[in-house]
Formats: sequence, C-alpha cells, structure tokens
Amino acid sequence: MIDEKALIQILRDTIKVDASGLAPAVVAHHIMGFEEAAQRILQALRPGSTGEAEGWVLVPKEPTEAMIESGMAAMRVTLSDGLPRDQRQAAGYRAMLAAAGGEDA
Repeated sequence: MIDEKALIQILRDTIKVDASGLAPAVVAHHIMGFEEAAQRILQALRPGSTGEAEGWVLVPKEPTEAMIESGMAAMRVTLSDGLPRDQRQAAGYRAMLAAAGGEDA
C-alpha cells in the first residue's frame, strides 16, 4: 500500500488551485489539508475500515479461481475424514474466505 508521504505528494501534484495574484502566505493559509486528506484516505483503505460488522468480511461478488480451488480442496479433505456434509461445507467456506483475504480458515 502507498505510504502517507507519497500520497500527500500525489495530492499536492494533482490538485491544482489558481492562486494568481495571491501572496504565498495567503495561499499557504487557505490551501491546506493535504496531510489530513491523505490520512483519511489511508484509513479508509485499511482492512476492516469498510464498515463491515464484527464477524463479517468483505469478499468479491464472484469467487475467484483461487477461492474455488481452496474451497474444493478443503471439502475433499474433510470428505476423506468422514465429516458430515455441513462440516465439510463450513470448511470449504472458511477456506474460500481465507483465499479471498478474509478470515483465516
């Protein structure tokens, strides 16, 4: 992930303000907030900051190939262990979440 200093520089480089005719001190006083904006953006991008409730995770709308493979592998292992269907499905689900970057299996 991008660090705060790099994000501040990107904001400074891309947000343009026409300060023609204004003294540098006036511009500096009114054109600020890059640091706070960068901190808020980075906070919003951190895992768990998207508003999901405790015990919930954000996952892709459609499973990725890695998620499908992980889920199927977990279900095959639990089938060979003789576990009931609901426990096999739960193991597959947890493996899919782990592959998506969610909760660990």
